[in-house]
Amino acid sequence: EIYTLSLHDALPISASGVLTNFAAPRAELQFDGRVSAADAGSLLHVKLLDRGAADVAGTARWLGGDRYLVDGKLRASGLEYRGAYVQLRGFQADAAFSAANSGVIVNAVRLAGNAGGMPVSGDVREITLRAGNLDLHGIDLSALGGTFHGEAEVRGFERFTVTGDLSGVEARRAVAQYSSTTLPWNSLLSGRLEAEGLLRRKNELRASAALTLDPAPGSAPVHGQVNATYDTRAGTLDLGRSTLALPSSRAEFSGVLGKQLTVHLETRDLNDFLPVLRPEAASLPVKLHGPAAFDGTVTGALEDPQASGR
Repeated sequence: EIYTLSLHDALPISASGVLTNFAAPRAELQFDGRVSAADAGSLLHVKLLDRGAADVAGTARWLGGDRYLVDGKLRASGLEYRGAYVQLRGFQADAAFSAANSGVIVNAVRLAGNAGGMPVSGDVREITLRAGNLDLHGIDLSALGGTFHGEAEVRGFERFTVTGDLSGVEARRAVAQYSSTTLPWNSLLSGRLEAEGLLRRKNELRASAALTLDPAPGSAPVHGQVNATYDTRAGTLDLGRSTLALPSSRAEFSGVLGKQLTVHLETRDLNDFLPVLRPEAASLPVKLHGPAAFDGTVTGALEDPQASGR
């Protein structure tokens, strides 16, 4: 009978079990312990997280030679990841897991934490880790008053892709992530989202969304269709053909912000737009006395757009 097992000095795992069939040895152990993010990285030969730890317990079976099976449950806390575009802090997670020579599978993941400054909670049906590739299936998350359902994959622990559908995300909450000025209207955003890039390198993100804006409870009606593709390497935001009908304004966009964007705008109140723009624009002391219209183009770099027209 085996009472204590230590995989290495930094990873103490207490275990007890039985070794059988000395001619062709087999073993079955009941184990429990606490594994840090650094410990997991050492075992898997890859850095998955920057911080955090998990309490684990389960059964490990040695099948002879280098063959093994491990089944158990985990409860993790304090999980953090700091990438070029993904910032995860204070995450907690509960899940079942299994491991074998072919890889690791984590099932029925329940999680909650802070992603990029916003609270996120939800479930992931299955996470698999095989040969340096990470796949997430059945992602079901709640954030900004809405939900995201989709899939994600990471190849070589560097290149990632995310695809899925947004539903009921509140425009007011989304704008509040980067603007201190409250949006005077609200809307529910739904549609398809796709993104790809490199986890730890900037200027390697391409994200596209085909979103519908519908009225939100307690707000004046807002409708719209936004088709956008953001490319950090090109420094562009392609708006295709997009329309917005706000409480006091209507806007039509076509083209690429960062190259040339054609704009038709009719408004009775610029405050419909100012909170969506950069903070310095939102603070401009602009007042309208009656309706106004603008037809023109926006050119120049994405960080410094220049408008011309009438």
